[in-house]
Amino acid sequence: MKKTVYIIPGFKHSTNRKIYKDIGNLFPKKDFNKVYVEINWTRTTIKDWSRQFLEEFYKKDNSKTFLFGFSYGALISFLLSSEIEIDTQILCSLSPYFKEDLPRIRKSWKASMGHRRVTEFNKFVMSDIANKIKAKTFLLYGENESEFVITRAKDTFAKLNCKKYLEEVKNSKHDISGPEYFKEIQKTINLL
Repeated sequence: MKKTVYIIPGFKHSTNRKIYKDIGNLFPKKDFNKVYVEINWTRTTIKDWSRQFLEEFYKKDNSKTFLFGFSYGALISFLLSSEIEIDTQILCSLSPYFKEDLPRIRKSWKASMGHRRVTEFNKFVMSDIANKIKAKTFLLYGENESEFVITRAKDTFAKLNCKKYLEEVKNSKHDISGPEYFKEIQKTINLL
């Protein structure tokens, strides 16, 4: 049975960026159908982003489903993997914007994100969502990312009750196009 991988970009990214095409090419063509999910980030919230993903998801056949997301794309994958049936997800630099995280986030960030987005993020309790996830989950984060992202990855890993893997990407920051990050993604995909 052929597999389908959905590639979900980071905030304000497009899957037309070369790095997302390069990542898609890491999934063997003979084994995987690739769906590059374009998200309209303008004046929208996580609810809208999830709906945009689901529009693509429900077009699929009955193949095994894999999700790949970076940053906000990882957040979308994580949230939806508790609601839809998937086989595996790769979460790169999972954004730390759950109810538990928001009290520690700077006010300037909250102001830049906008009240509606912050209100939506505040509805998601990470530990409740983690308990519902059954899919194999790979969590990757950069060694030089913000402490918020590192803590979110480690805490999420601890709370997941599924088959799970946690990998720190050495010499890497919050940049999916960095060479170290790309190599680690390649290693992870080779494990599928």
